[in-house]
Amino acid sequence: MPFIDAEKATEANPDGYSVARLCRVMGINRSTYYARLTSRPAIAERQRAEDELAGRIREIHSSSRGAYGAARVHAESRRGGHAINRKRVDGSRASAISAASPAVGAAT
Repeated sequence: MPFIDAEKATEANPDGYSVARLCRVMGINRSTYYARLTSRPAIAERQRAEDELAGRIREIHSSSRGAYGAARVHAESRRGGHAINRKRVDGSRASAISAASPAVGAAT
């Protein structure tokens, strides 16, 4: 809620408005604002962990020359000592990668 942070009264902005008034104008509860304010560090930590996971998935996928899909990436990750759920690998935005399919008529 950057709008509230920008407009609320602080020592640096004494002409600002109270959080109660800003929340009333926006139609949200003050508790929602304060809950969001206190959850920012957790959100940032979760995003950092997701970015780290995405990097690992991309690394495993590229080392397989694009052949590994979510199931093999999951298995390789577990062998590497990173215990993550297959569904998380599959749902990760880095999992938008797709495994290369064999050429038509190629012996497998």
